[in-house]
Amino acid sequence: MIHESEHGLHHILLDAAEACDLRYLLLPDADYVWIHSHLPDPAIRWWTADVPISPGVVWPSAKVRLMEYDLMMTRHEFLDRIELFNPHGLRLTQLTRAVPDSLWLHSLPEEQATRILVQNGMKARFFLPHRVETAEFVCTDRAHLEHVITLPQIKAKLRS
Repeated sequence: MIHESEHGLHHILLDAAEACDLRYLLLPDADYVWIHSHLPDPAIRWWTADVPISPGVVWPSAKVRLMEYDLMMTRHEFLDRIELFNPHGLRLTQLTRAVPDSLWLHSLPEEQATRILVQNGMKARFFLPHRVETAEFVCTDRAHLEHVITLPQIKAKLRS
């Protein structure tokens, strides 16, 4: 159930996962949540949105598609708004400190990304391609994972 990976990380797989499962998975001692490459509408189609063109400048009712961005918030802010993310897939990193402006996930070589994220305070990562698909939760704290897999909400979805 709990698998070991490089850099002292432990991971589990959850079937039929949703963003709301993070209520049970997030660590209580890591205060920041970084949602990266969020797609408000993952379908390739045009839709209307108020779009920031630059800080303080918004283009109202712009036609957009494949809009993608990162979000940084506290764990409490994320948990207060978790239902907003439930219809979506999610790429989330939980950290002990805010992500520095200079850290951009897409610029990191894949073989170095985990090490660099851990050096920047990463405690957990969650990857869910689409709602109710298989999600991977990666954590630095094996004891935390041993606890969460006993929770009925997680145990029911846990892949062995």
